[in-house]
Amino acid sequence: MLEQAYKTIIQPNIDYCITVWGYAPNIHTNMVHSLQKGGARIVSGNYDRAIREIDVVKQLKWETVEERRDYFAAVLMYRCLNGDAPFYIAYHFTRVNHSHFTRRSHYGVIYCHILECTSVTFT
Repeated sequence: MLEQAYKTIIQPNIDYCITVWGYAPNIHTNMVHSLQKGGARIVSGNYDRAIREIDVVKQLKWETVEERRDYFAAVLMYRCLNGDAPFYIAYHFTRVNHSHFTRRSHYGVIYCHILECTSVTFT
């Protein structure tokens, strides 16, 4: 019952926060981490401070805040590259293919128009 309440009330708020604040410095994301760690302690009933909160999260088989952040970022990138994301996000990314034979020609290159950078991100 407690886990269901956590996953329906707290987890969606954490997911929203990590979408917005996920890659911010730790000083800004500590509250998001503390929500998950506190929720894990309450759901598990384990209030023993000798056991680290991250171990309690893993014991419940929950994804950490960082794992969920990376998952949502990967899903958003996938949606952008496959035409499923809103236009105001998707138009910032372009998949670039070239016919030159290079060491990395088997990788796809994604061009980010906002950052004016090119990075190899998928195989």
